[in-house]
Amino acid sequence: MEMAGWTFKNWQDADFKHKNYKKGVPGGSYWGFHGGDKALEMSLILKGSGRIALWYGKQIKHGSVEVMINDKRQDQIKKGKKVLNKYLELSFKDGDVLKIGEYATSVTILTKVVFDCAPEIPAPSSQCTAEKNLNNFGSVKKMKANGWVFNAKKLNFKNKRYGTGVPAGSFWGFRGGKPALEMSTTLKGSGKLLVVYGNQHNGGVVKVFLNDEQIGIAGRRKLYQYVETPFKDGDVLKLGEYNTAVMVVTRVLIDCALSSAPSGKAWCRGTLSGTAEKGGCNDKLENCANHYISTSTEGLYLQCGPSGLNCLAIGPACEPVPTL
Repeated sequence: MEMAGWTFKNWQDADFKHKNYKKGVPGGSYWGFHGGDKALEMSLILKGSGRIALWYGKQIKHGSVEVMINDKRQDQIKKGKKVLNKYLELSFKDGDVLKIGEYATSVTILTKVVFDCAPEIPAPSSQCTAEKNLNNFGSVKKMKANGWVFNAKKLNFKNKRYGTGVPAGSFWGFRGGKPALEMSTTLKGSGKLLVVYGNQHNGGVVKVFLNDEQIGIAGRRKLYQYVETPFKDGDVLKLGEYNTAVMVVTRVLIDCALSSAPSGKAWCRGTLSGTAEKGGCNDKLENCANHYISTSTEGLYLQCGPSGLNCLAIGPACEPVPTL
């Protein structure tokens, strides 16, 4: 983690992934604490600008876990609560410091961090599904106008009875009886898709499909599930609630692989290599999450999108996703 850029304050090796606090922690996560009065804080200096999506938690009810940008608290899990996997989305600019700390003796969990850096040259909207439209959950009418299709004319939309704990800005809903409520949209362009979803009810399941192939499932009271998948033009994303569930859709993140760019600008996909004087890209569509380069003379940079799979030869300087 330190090699990836994380720094720790009040560090104790013995409290890194202590086996006594492993139960229920999502696979691949970090968890840790500092015994005694001093709080354990971990921080990361951010490069580029855009958004961060992160999943974090608190393993015990004691104490609190807080997320900060430049020492200003953005979110927290308060004393008395045990939350193993909470979703949070933040904006950032170059040089901002992300800090996560456990206070009054708690146990921090960090499961996943995803960066979506804002490119200087945006993707042509005609070639890629408009992410902001898919995430407008203000009303059924707006959702339909922006590409969502429902299998039922009437549905229970954002019933206040089931709104407690649902992330702000989310869709939630269900349909009483049969058939189960399903919502779908046809994707434009190609690239990588990340869906944050869940099930607010104490029964049933919520499933995610791509072209009718199941790629994700949320059991009862699972609010912060996510699934990542590549997609191509014309693929259909579908979510449904089955056996009496309450479907929650918090965010749909789209990282489109560009096939063209404005005149005079050469985009390329793949792993940057060499001096980057001419872009330095290959065409193998390799995973570029661990590769980045920048030059002050030519102004060529590697851009890693939210999935870390989309390399662009022109864009802002942006670090890849740190490895936990």
